[in-house]
Amino acid sequence: MSQDAPQAATSTTTDPAQTAPALPSDLARIKQGVMSPRSLTLIDRDTMRIYVNTIAPFPKFTDIVGSFDLMHGAVPGSGMTHQDFLQMSRPKDMYSSAGFTPGDVLRFAALGYVEGKAFELMRKGALALRDAKTEAERKAIQARIDKELAALKGEIK
Repeated sequence: MSQDAPQAATSTTTDPAQTAPALPSDLARIKQGVMSPRSLTLIDRDTMRIYVNTIAPFPKFTDIVGSFDLMHGAVPGSGMTHQDFLQMSRPKDMYSSAGFTPGDVLRFAALGYVEGKAFELMRKGALALRDAKTEAERKAIQARIDKELAALKGEIK
């Protein structure tokens, strides 16, 4: 029986209709493509893109702040607010210009104005004295200058 088995295997012939259909690709070409080394090529030369899919909803401001009352004062132990910073960096003693009161500023302005006018009058008097031709003119100009100085000192009312 052992002799009949090999004969049966060789005697069977394959039917052409029962053979496997031919593949549309060439096996030799596939092997050649797999075995040949290829260099990497960049398809997209733009910057890297990252896509994110969020699962949870975005938190609201009230979720972050919680039950703290931000409208009526800072949270105990927290950092300073803008108003705290302003009060610390600009104390109330220095709200005016260099510690002067508005009355002081007005007095200085009036004094500057009066001094400017007095200087102008003195300059005009000195020019008039220089240009005076007679001694009578010089005495009249000197009297006028003395009268204006007395008025500036408050001696004449």
